[in-house]
Amino acid sequence: MYLFEDINNWSEFRCEICNRVFKSWRALSKHVQQQPNTHPTLYAYKKKYFPRGYVNGLPPNNKALYVLCDPEKVGDYKYNVRLFGKDEILNFEYEPIYVGQGVMGGTDARYRLQTGEDCNKELYNRIQELIKKNIKPIIYVVAENLLTSTAKNGGEKILIPIIGRRNDPNPSLRGSLYNKNSGGDGYNAGELSQTSRDKMSNSRQGNKNRCDTWLVKRISDGLEITTENLREECDKLGLSINRMHEVASPSGKQKTHRGYICINLTRRKSVGGTN
Repeated sequence: MYLFEDINNWSEFRCEICNRVFKSWRALSKHVQQQPNTHPTLYAYKKKYFPRGYVNGLPPNNKALYVLCDPEKVGDYKYNVRLFGKDEILNFEYEPIYVGQGVMGGTDARYRLQTGEDCNKELYNRIQELIKKNIKPIIYVVAENLLTSTAKNGGEKILIPIIGRRNDPNPSLRGSLYNKNSGGDGYNAGELSQTSRDKMSNSRQGNKNRCDTWLVKRISDGLEITTENLREECDKLGLSINRMHEVASPSGKQKTHRGYICINLTRRKSVGGTN
């Protein structure tokens, strides 16, 4: 385990065209999107401020398990855990508030926390409180060079219950984490398999046996990927499956995700063609 040394200023984002400084990523995003004809694409700014989180062609074992800590709550937080076949003692100088996994650990965590993507409301609000005080959250990288399944099921699902969640239904098991579930593939204790979730999704859309075809397109260079396994492609590209479903939804408010758009070709064809 090591402390992620983030050289970036969490509360300063500069527009290269106007030379204006914004105190949040969302403020810069809104400014850039309002002036598409005169400003670089938002994707260009993302590559600048979150470089390692936007490297394409990363190997499958590009995930890291990280712990986010609150720098305003100093203490001796020690946990005996068995991670990835080894007994370890994790010792944090600050209160752990979130356990996660993502592309290259620290950079991915910073992106999620500053944009609010894949980040629950309580955690996001706490991070914004710190940023307004010019205080950087503390990020520890517990392990890296992991497969997604290993980081989730061998890391999150073990570490989160040990530290404890604030919203745990059992008061005696509650801890300091803002995590909404016990890690893994989502849902408490990861009780639903991917097959079950796919069946639920297709059932809600009125077709229990449908296998959808998806088009994933990178905005920067027009690269197109057609797939029947959207989750697998999202893992390869470091994208959120939930956000890509939101992008693909006709009623979804989000139109792009990390420089990509997503189209459900099967659904589009079923409602009247692709034009």
